[in-house]
Amino acid sequence: MDVEQMVKNWLPLIRQLATAHDIDARDAASSQLDEYLTPIIAAPVAQIREFYRELVKRMKADTSVPWAVWKLFEFWGTNVLDKIEKEEVIGLKTEIAKRIAENSFAQIPREDWIASMVGALQWRNPERLEQIEGALKSGHKPRVRGKESCLFMQVGEHEVML
Repeated sequence: MDVEQMVKNWLPLIRQLATAHDIDARDAASSQLDEYLTPIIAAPVAQIREFYRELVKRMKADTSVPWAVWKLFEFWGTNVLDKIEKEEVIGLKTEIAKRIAENSFAQIPREDWIASMVGALQWRNPERLEQIEGALKSGHKPRVRGKESCLFMQVGEHEVML
């Protein structure tokens, strides 16, 4: 994660969200949230803390960011983020990842999911693909599961990384 770039992205977004006067202004600003959250989810805890500290520092220096906004961020960083243990950070990132997945899933067309799976599967061993296809034909239900940065499709006892 490029901390400097993330701060440059988030500072105007926070300013817009804090000062939005109506739903249209808020929606215009929040449309970038998913894009900006993705690198944070993948970042190590040390980088998240570095990003957060720099963001709060810049908000405090920016007179267009209301006091209540930067103070709330500063308070949260000091009383929550700085005290979070590794397991809690993973839980926090998991919650954010869950929201992104839930919000994205409904918006991604079915044909895009199929094309993505085809693109991933076409590089696998043909014998392995035939085993998976056989398991599907014999009634096993496919499952998709995530493990770290990969997705896996499991059909019966057969599993393939997507």
